[in-house]
Amino acid sequence: MTHKRCFEALDRTLRDLLSKQAPSNSIVPFGGKVIVLGGDFRQILPVVRKGSRASIVDASITNSPLWCHVILLRLTMNMRLLHGDFAEQGHLDLQDFADWVLDLGDGRLPVTKKIDESEPTWVDIPNDLLIKTSGDKIKATIDEVFPHFTNHYRDHCYLACRAVVCPNNSTVD
Repeated sequence: MTHKRCFEALDRTLRDLLSKQAPSNSIVPFGGKVIVLGGDFRQILPVVRKGSRASIVDASITNSPLWCHVILLRLTMNMRLLHGDFAEQGHLDLQDFADWVLDLGDGRLPVTKKIDESEPTWVDIPNDLLIKTSGDKIKATIDEVFPHFTNHYRDHCYLACRAVVCPNNSTVD
């Protein structure tokens, strides 16, 4: 997601440029032009170099004065489920996973708390989504995400369909 200051700069620029034609454009957001933003706030946060959690959240467009002019539209159909060569059970499994991810993001899953915590914040992850190991956790993760890697490492489709998501570069390192 783009930093809120970029949107605010675009707003000021469009107001300035479009007010030459009609002075009233200087007082309406984006000079009266409709701007369409796309993204998922659960997945993409603004990048703030060496930023704390608070500074990253503050950089979001939702914390800009422009946000009060936004009309939020929600997509309700998972288009990935409409296409693909899935068997019936594979389609059902994918639908269940998609529903679970949406429930997680919307805060609809039950939460528990640890003994020393004041509020419940822990979500149980279904067993079929966990990688269980008693040995090398990094090797287990790689073997799960990239099975038979030595046979497929030159196959672009094989690589494009797999990823290990990490929250920051220090985790990757």
